[in-house]
Amino acid sequence: MRACWAQRLGNCSDKITGEHIVTAGLFLTDTVTVQGLSWCLDQPKTIGLPNLTRNILCGNHNSSLSAVDEAAIEAFDVFRECMRLQNVRAAMRERAWNVTTFAVDGAQLERWFLKTLINVASGGPHPIGPKSQAVGEPSTDLVEVAFGLLRFQPAAGLYFSGEVGENIMSEERITIIPFFDFDNKYVAGGTFYFRGCRFMLYLGEEGMPGKVNFLHKDGRLDQHSPPLYHIHKLNFNVGKSQRYLSHVAEFEWRADHP
Repeated sequence: MRACWAQRLGNCSDKITGEHIVTAGLFLTDTVTVQGLSWCLDQPKTIGLPNLTRNILCGNHNSSLSAVDEAAIEAFDVFRECMRLQNVRAAMRERAWNVTTFAVDGAQLERWFLKTLINVASGGPHPIGPKSQAVGEPSTDLVEVAFGLLRFQPAAGLYFSGEVGENIMSEERITIIPFFDFDNKYVAGGTFYFRGCRFMLYLGEEGMPGKVNFLHKDGRLDQHSPPLYHIHKLNFNVGKSQRYLSHVAEFEWRADHP
């Protein structure tokens, strides 16, 4: 039986539980479309939520991350509501809108992206993070960050990648694409399409490099502006002219954790 990936923290319970690779509560149905895992790298696949589990966390450490799961569920709901409001107002006459503001707990969401990346890469052929010395396992500092005992230092963590005016295809879907260091020695981070919003988690303290390039299967290259570290807000403009701000998702980055 594979050990709990948080065993370095101690206090493991005797039972290894079936941890959902992606938090089940994000979705409104009993099935989920995923892409980026070892068995669905090239094409998205739809499976039942009960099948999207792995025996990689003990019961104690699994339950200790419930607050992180709740933060991700709330964030997913925010993006869901942002798209609903976008569609409603797009069908109306363009005007200066009463701007609606939604709050996203950025600090907890960052921990959820880390937890999920570890879930995906745990037991795989690469160490997880630049400080990891064991194949398929996260380094101790990453485990402590995931459980809120440490914070990312100094420029590692969550980035947002997007362009002004980019059309976000918001769907009930998660895409996870781990990426590696230049020498392909360890998992360096992951790109997440989180209900259409493109986030990038980078595990190296030096931070993300400049512009980001995405190579499609057909050879087409998409180039994006440098990703934004700990983004403060996402603005949603509605109307043909895109002149009027409709709603805002504001990210909170608390400084009260270690």
